[in-house]
Amino acid sequence: MAVSREFVQGALEKGVRCDGRHLNAARHCEIEFGPQQGSAMVRMGGSIACASVNVEAVAPYADRPREGMFAASVDVSPGSCLWAATDVVAARELGIDMSRKLERLLRSARVLNNEDLVVVAGKLVWQVRVEVMILEVDGNVLDVAALVSVAALKYAKRPDVSIRGESIVLHALEEREAVYLPVNHTPYIVTFALFARTALPVAAHSSKRASLLVLVDPTEDEERLCDAQLSVSMNAFGEICGLSKAGGLAIDKENVMLCTSLAADRVRHLDGLFKHAWELANNGAPSKPQFNVRPSQVCIFPSKVPNIMSVPSASKRPRSERQVAPQAPKHADVIQGMDAEAQPPGIQPSAEAKNLSEKFGMADVQAELPKAAPATSVLQSTKTRKASGSEASNMIDKDSTGSSSSGDDLTKAIIKTKGKKKVKR
Repeated sequence: MAVSREFVQGALEKGVRCDGRHLNAARHCEIEFGPQQGSAMVRMGGSIACASVNVEAVAPYADRPREGMFAASVDVSPGSCLWAATDVVAARELGIDMSRKLERLLRSARVLNNEDLVVVAGKLVWQVRVEVMILEVDGNVLDVAALVSVAALKYAKRPDVSIRGESIVLHALEEREAVYLPVNHTPYIVTFALFARTALPVAAHSSKRASLLVLVDPTEDEERLCDAQLSVSMNAFGEICGLSKAGGLAIDKENVMLCTSLAADRVRHLDGLFKHAWELANNGAPSKPQFNVRPSQVCIFPSKVPNIMSVPSASKRPRSERQVAPQAPKHADVIQGMDAEAQPPGIQPSAEAKNLSEKFGMADVQAELPKAAPATSVLQSTKTRKASGSEASNMIDKDSTGSSSSGDDLTKAIIKTKGKKKVKR
């Protein structure tokens, strides 16, 4: 929905903008190199653009045998905004105008020297072409296009070349590593929206003489409603590469100096983001995830982690690598009075341990139990249980008839006690 000028003026009277920012506050910027060599993506607020660089070895022009070729083009996607989808001609005209401005900026800033693109004068030169696609339009698209084109040029490579006599050999990537393009400077563009309204209060960073309001990083609605736009191109050293003005509002010297001062602060911030993204791309560390992805769907891990963190959890390991804990036999004997969880898996109690548990209780038996070897099979545990049960029954029958049984004194005492109880009955 389009915003009216009255609404924008009412917000500016209170010192804020439609999106909640201050007059001199810029939106968040993200720079991503890759995934392929010579490609990049930049997001500044709601504006998104991607770029790719094409490098090709061709014959030079006849009138310029010692110069390479360089060109830049910008296309606006029909799905970038509503007006681009409904008015294709306007979107094409915007792309042509931005292509002209972008190529003029890159040439005037001498990002690439045409002389550095020569392989053999008069025979072979490099043709470099930057293609920018505007994916979403939310204001300040020229700044985004310039930043993404410089990032793509910085990340682009060309094949290595060797000259053997009169022959020129272009080595494949398998033979020799590719070489970065000779990028000399990294210019940035900062666009300002200027409003001339005498009824509005003068902002802290606006001129008192002309009563202009200077807005940094304008949105699409602010660009549509402003009286003039001023674009300042500057490199990381604070050197001005060019100025571009659109609109009929006159801008005095004081406002121009104010815009250049604000642009220098913005360029230092963008250059820091650019260097950080460049270090991530060169060191092999994972860069930021692609845009329009929720944080819950993204998990970023560092390139080097301790060994304890490099081991995945058991649920995420392959089934063949999982270590299954040994399970106890289904028919294993459990000491009377002991829980199944407290019983160690694979340990079979002896007949003596059973008798001791009946007499002294479980607390005393645990301290006197010897370490028994684990059972080899369920069949052996079943046979042991049957054998111990039959021996106890035979010994009780013999004691009831007055005969003595073999065993230690403690076992005899227990059996005699049980036999006397049976005689009384």
